Amino acid sequence: MSYDEHNLAMHVCKPIIQAALEERIARADDVSGAFKHFKKEVARAAEHSKTGQPISAKVLAKLEARGARTLRFSMACIVSCQYHNERRHG
Repeated sequence: MSYDEHNLAMHVCKPIIQAALEERIARADDVSGAFKHFKKEVARAAEHSKTGQPISAKVLAKLEARGARTLRFSMACIVSCQYHNERRHG
């Protein structure tokens, strides 16, 4: 396959691949949101093993903040990969 044929194939396939990627990202966002909700519910229902007291709101807030930082880092990596792929493949 010559360079021109490869380039033409990339231009034809790019919208199809982009649509599939966006669909997968949307599904991943749905699954991620459901998992966050599940983790939050588990944390709210948790008890201290010795005292039997529920986890304080302050500790729950710290756990949520840590999760938000991890999510921001993950999204930055995804955006960076998309940028580099676009530059590489035009």
